[in-house]
Amino acid sequence: MIRCLLLTSLVLGAFYASVSDSTVNFTHSYYDALLSELEKPRYLVLNISGFIRLAEKSQIPDNRVVVILRHDVDLLPNASMWLSYLEKRHNITSTFYIRTRGPYSISEGEVSQWIRWLSRSGFEVGLHHEDLYHTNYSFTEAVRLFRMDLESLRRVSPVITVCSHGNLQEQKYANYEIFTRNYTTLQEHHLIGEAYITVPSHINSLKRISTYFSDTGGTWKPWLTKLVRAQQGEVVYYLLHPNYWQSTTGRNPSPPPIQATTPPPTQTPIHTPSQTPTPTPTPTTTPTTPLPAAKPKIEETTSTPVSTSPMSRNDNPFETYIITAGILATSIVAISVYASRIKASRVVHKKKREIMKECELALQSLERRDLASARHHVASLKKLKDDH
Repeated sequence: MIRCLLLTSLVLGAFYASVSDSTVNFTHSYYDALLSELEKPRYLVLNISGFIRLAEKSQIPDNRVVVILRHDVDLLPNASMWLSYLEKRHNITSTFYIRTRGPYSISEGEVSQWIRWLSRSGFEVGLHHEDLYHTNYSFTEAVRLFRMDLESLRRVSPVITVCSHGNLQEQKYANYEIFTRNYTTLQEHHLIGEAYITVPSHINSLKRISTYFSDTGGTWKPWLTKLVRAQQGEVVYYLLHPNYWQSTTGRNPSPPPIQATTPPPTQTPIHTPSQTPTPTPTPTTTPTTPLPAAKPKIEETTSTPVSTSPMSRNDNPFETYIITAGILATSIVAISVYASRIKASRVVHKKKREIMKECELALQSLERRDLASARHHVASLKKLKDDH
C-alpha cells in the first residue's frame, strides 16, 4: 500500500506543471512563487506572536501590506517540514501549530527534531489544542487537560500562543471557548494569545481592510492574485494546512539531515518592531541553521483511544483504513486535477471538494475510533472514484 501511495503521489505531481491561480494548484512550486512575492519590500510577514506583539504596541505599519502566516499541522508532519524548508529559503518564519493528541508523536523521532529546528530557526511553535472535544465538552476537565498538553509541547519548544483545532465540522463548542468563558486562562498559562480570539480582535481594532484566506477542507483560492492586489496598510491573514500541499514533481527536495539538537531558547523568536518614532519593521532574518531532515517517508497515521496523556504512535487495527483513505483520496484528487486542467470544469472542482471532505471525515472518524463511520466514509470515497 505504501508503494501504491508513493506511485499515486508521483502521478499527482506530474499533473501539476505550472503556477496558476485559475486551477487548483496546491504545489510546492506555487507556494514557492507566493513566498517569492512575500520577499518584496512592500510586505511585512509576521508570525502570530509577532503580529500580537506589534499590535499591542500600536506599531503595525500602514505603509506596507501586513501578512500573517500560520500553519495548522493536523495530519502529516512531513508535509509541514517541506513548507518550513521552503519558507526558510526565503527568510520567512511563520507559525506552526502542533497537536499533542494527533496521529503523530512530538516526543521522539524526526518530528521532535523538526519542532526543535523550527524553534532554533526563528519560526514560532504553538499548541493546536483540542481539549474540549476530548473531554466531551467538560470545561473544567478541558482546562486541566490543556495544561498537560501545553506542558508536553513546552518540553520540546517554547510556546506563547495557541490555536483551536476543529475536530468536527460542527462541534457543540469550539475548543477555543475555554478561553472565551475565562480569558484569564491564557494569562494563567503564560500565553499572549489564541489565534482565533486575539488575532481577529487586534485586526478589528486597526480599522483597516483585512482579508482572511484559509485552505480548510482543501478549498482553493487565488492566493497570489489577491496578494498582489492588496493595498498598503491592508492585513492579509493566511491559514494553510500543509497536508493539502504537494511537491510539484512528486518528490521533495533533499535538505541536509537535522543535526544533534540543543535545548530550545527560553523565548520564542519573533519579529521585533523598529525603535524609530515612525516604525517600519522588516521581516526577521535568522542565522543559517541546519535544514529539515532528509526526504520524508509517507507516514502511516494511527489513532489511539482518548486518554489523559498525549497520543503517541503505535500499531492498531485502524491503520489499514487510514492508508486506504489516503490512497483513495490521493488517487481521486490526481484524476480530478487532471480533468480540471483539461476541461477547466466547475463540476470537477466541486467533485474534488467532495472527495477531500469525505477523506477528512474518514480520518476524523478513525481518530474517534468510530469504525462504522470510517467504513461509511471510505465507501463514499470508493463511490466517488467509481463516478469518475
